[in-house]
Amino acid sequence: VRTAALRLLPGGSSKFQPVDASEVGSRLAGIARGPARNAAEEIAGPEVATLGELSRTWRAARRRRCVIAPLPLIGKTGRALKGGALTAPAAAKAGPGFGAVFGQGRRRHEERGQNERDWSHGGSPEAN
Repeated sequence: VRTAALRLLPGGSSKFQPVDASEVGSRLAGIARGPARNAAEEIAGPEVATLGELSRTWRAARRRRCVIAPLPLIGKTGRALKGGALTAPAAAKAGPGFGAVFGQGRRRHEERGQNERDWSHGGSPEAN
């Protein structure tokens, strides 16, 4: 007997600005080869997205059947993430966007199968 596994992806309104790992490596190599500096360099991806948006992009690109459920983050850490603590809009933009890495570009992924309910926009498992 084979049972179906419930696959969950995190959703929610926490903001992130993912950057391609190869871009980070290139920047670090360039800094290592350059003269010594007493300063930090910020690097960020080209777009800010919520955790829910990143999960929907990944799910559509991988063609996976998953449920996106809100990931509750509370306290100082939760407030900081929702406020964009892991983003740097003024930093140098590097590399392709998160969706472009998967060959999708940045677009909304509305096509959902029966088992791909999305509860990250205020809905609930019972309502879907």
